[in-house]
Amino acid sequence: MKRLARFLLSKPSRILFGVLISSITLYLSFRNVNFGDLTFVFANINWIWVAGSFLMVILHHLSKTFRWKVLIGGHPSSIGFQPLLASMMISQMINFVVPARAGELSRIQQIGVMGPGRSFVFVSLVVEKVFDMVAYGVLFLVLLISISLPQWINNTGILFLILASILFISMLAAFKYRIKIFEIVQVFSKKLPDRYKDIVLEKVKTIISGLSVIESPRTLRNILLWTTVSWLASILVNYFLLVSMDLHLSWTAPLLILLGLQAGISLPSVPMKIGIFEYICILVLDIYGVSQATGLSYGILLHLLVVLPILGSGLYFLVMSDRIFQGGKK
Repeated sequence: MKRLARFLLSKPSRILFGVLISSITLYLSFRNVNFGDLTFVFANINWIWVAGSFLMVILHHLSKTFRWKVLIGGHPSSIGFQPLLASMMISQMINFVVPARAGELSRIQQIGVMGPGRSFVFVSLVVEKVFDMVAYGVLFLVLLISISLPQWINNTGILFLILASILFISMLAAFKYRIKIFEIVQVFSKKLPDRYKDIVLEKVKTIISGLSVIESPRTLRNILLWTTVSWLASILVNYFLLVSMDLHLSWTAPLLILLGLQAGISLPSVPMKIGIFEYICILVLDIYGVSQATGLSYGILLHLLVVLPILGSGLYFLVMSDRIFQGGKK
C-alpha cells in the first residue's frame, strides 16, 4: 500500500496521469468531428477580430508585468520594466513545458538576485496570486448569480472562492499584526545559533517588507487597476475570438470560457495542455448550443493565441537574458 501511495505521488505517475488525461481529451475532442467542418470554420474566420484578440493577449501580459512592477516597487532596488517582462514570459514558457509551476522559481531567482532578494520576490508572487484568485472568485460569483453553471466549474469555483478568501484574509492579518509576528519570531529565534537567528530575522523582515506594499492606498489602487485590466483583457481575448467565428453568444460565454480554462488547465496533462484546453472549450461552448466542430476550431485557435506569444517571447528573452538581467536595474 505504501509503495502504491509513493508511486501515485511520484513524478513518473504524474506524467503518466497527465499523458492519459491529454490522450482522453484529445480523443473526445476529435471524436465524431468531420475535418471538412473544421476546414469550413477556419475558412470563414474574420481575421481582423483575431488580430484584436491577439492584441488583448499582449495587453494581458503587459498589464500583469505592470502589476508586478508595482509589487516590486516596494523595495529600494528599482527594477526596470524589461527584465520584469522578460522574467514573466520566460516563467510562463517554463510553466507550459515543465509541470509543477516551475516557472515561478525562475522569476524568484532572476529578479531576486538583482537586488530585492528571493524572499521579497517570493512574497510579491504570493500577493500576485492572491489578487488573481480574488478576481477569479469575483467572476465566479457574477456567473453564479447569472446562469446555471456546470457542476465541474461550480465545484472548482467554490473551492477557489474558499481558498481565495482564506489567503486574502491571511494576507491582511499578517500585514495588520506584522509587528506582533516579528516580536514572536524574535523570541523563538533566541533559541537558535546566532548565524541562524540572523538569517531567520532577516527573512521575516523581508517578508513583512513585501507585504507592506498593500499599506499604501495608491499602490493598492494600482494593483487592483492592473489586475482588472489583466482579467478584462483575457475576457476580451475570448469575446473577440467568438465574434471572429460569427458566434454572437451571451455576455457570460467569454467569462465562462475563461473560468473553465482556469479550472481545467490546473489538471495534470502533457506540456502546453494539449487536448484538455480544446476539450474545455468544446464543453463550455456546447452549453450555448455551439457544435463540436466549431467548439474545437475555437479551442485550437485560442490555444495557439495563448501559447505562441508565450513560447516566442519566452525563447527570445531567454536568449537575451544575460544582457537583459545584467543591466535591468532602473
